[in-house]
Amino acid sequence: MQIVTRKSNQKIILDDENHSRLLPKYIQIIDGLVNKYPVVNQQEFKELVNFDRNRELPIHRWFDYKHGYSDELVKKLIVNSTSLDKNDYILDPFVGTGTTLVTAQSLGYKSIGLDINPVASFSAETKTYIYSKENLN
Repeated sequence: MQIVTRKSNQKIILDDENHSRLLPKYIQIIDGLVNKYPVVNQQEFKELVNFDRNRELPIHRWFDYKHGYSDELVKKLIVNSTSLDKNDYILDPFVGTGTTLVTAQSLGYKSIGLDINPVASFSAETKTYIYSKENLN
């Protein structure tokens, strides 16, 4: 497992006084997050962090979304989680078109998703709706 470190490119600072005042606290927060959740580069996830594999899957392919990721990635993350219980909810705060919700639902987990994009939210809602036979007819 290779730990990846990243640094931002040089940015133009518009308010030097506030930047200088807030930078140490910002660095402290980022360092704390990196220590708690290190960025890891694992080859097995390389092909899973885009929507390509979902283009062939029922329900997932209903709406092609540029910023999606594969259902296989979500399955791996859910199945490998040691702290998830079937009574817990999986929260996706950037739901997009619902890959996480659809996959969680298929694995028997409850889930909630939010998104600022109304088209994406509509797609996620449509994909996760429990359709009756009458609905389908």
